[in-house]
Amino acid sequence: VELVCDGEPVAVPLPKLVYLESRGRTQILHLRDARRDCLTTHTTLNALEEKLADQGFLRLHKSYLVNMAWLDTLQSSGARLRDGTVLPVSARSYRQAKQRYLAWKGRQLC
Repeated sequence: VELVCDGEPVAVPLPKLVYLESRGRTQILHLRDARRDCLTTHTTLNALEEKLADQGFLRLHKSYLVNMAWLDTLQSSGARLRDGTVLPVSARSYRQAKQRYLAWKGRQLC
C-alpha cells in the first residue's frame, strides 16, 4: 500500500508491516525484515484502519492496529505477536476483535 511517510510517498509492503501505533497525531508503522524498522505518517489511524481492514489488519485498541498474520495469541489481557511483542487490547472491543480474528483465521485455513 502506498502511504505518505515522512513527507514522501512510500510503498509499504503489507506482509512486513507488523503493527501500527498511534502517538498523538503521528502514526508509527512497525516493520520487520524491511529496509527500515519504523516509518511515520500523519494519516489518521481511522483512515489507515479503513484502508487496511480488508488486508487483514485488526484494531485492538484506540492506539493500535495489527497485522493478523503476525498475531500469535489474542486474549483480553493483551495480544502477543510472533516476535514476542505484547500489545494492549481494549476490554470494550475485545469480543468483536476476537470474532474478526477467528473469522480471518478460518478464511486463511481454507
